Amino acid sequence: MVPHLSFIFFFLIPIIVASWFAGALFCFFITILAILSWTISDYLIAHGNIDVFSFLFNSTVHALILAYVTYLLRYIRRLLIRESQLAREDSLTKIPNRRSFYENGEVAFSTGNRQQLPITIIFIDVDNFKSINDVYGHKIGDKLLFEAAQVMNENIRKNDVIGRLGGDEFCLILLSADREHALMYAINLRNKLNERMLKHKWQTTFSMGIVTYAVTPPDFLRAIEDSR
Repeated sequence: MVPHLSFIFFFLIPIIVASWFAGALFCFFITILAILSWTISDYLIAHGNIDVFSFLFNSTVHALILAYVTYLLRYIRRLLIRESQLAREDSLTKIPNRRSFYENGEVAFSTGNRQQLPITIIFIDVDNFKSINDVYGHKIGDKLLFEAAQVMNENIRKNDVIGRLGGDEFCLILLSADREHALMYAINLRNKLNERMLKHKWQTTFSMGIVTYAVTPPDFLRAIEDSR
């Protein structure tokens, strides 16, 4: 049976493709199909003249090889996806970091400009955040930023963009939001932020800067700089 190990490359191709690009259920189906196909091909090549023990042993080894390759590839894929997510996630607040914000912002502005939609940029800062760190300590300051970020993240739509730009500065991009809608949204968001702060008995407020474009401009970076 050893010479027929060369078949492994033939059976690995669909497993590699399925493990990398397909879902877990389909990948499991392809792996089982590859194991059965390899076992049947070994039997047919031997023309029935086989040692039962050797056949079962080799079939088991082949199955373990294909199953392990499937597991390994799925594991590596999950690690790469997780690393990609972490590279774009702010480690403290668990919302998109500056890099991810700018990438998502480019997409939102491209969509808005192409469809001639209004767009609003909202900058949010925690008032007197340095004093909070000095009085309550950095542990409380970090928790405050996390809670504030969660409130913002809970109150955005699917096509909106959120990100922590650094320190206590956050930014939101509201696609298809005109001036009136943006003001209503900002008031509601500020109220919810204040409620969360009161819940934890943190004496702080939030400052917001709002810039609305009647039609999304083509240059995202310039719009961000001009909005500051």
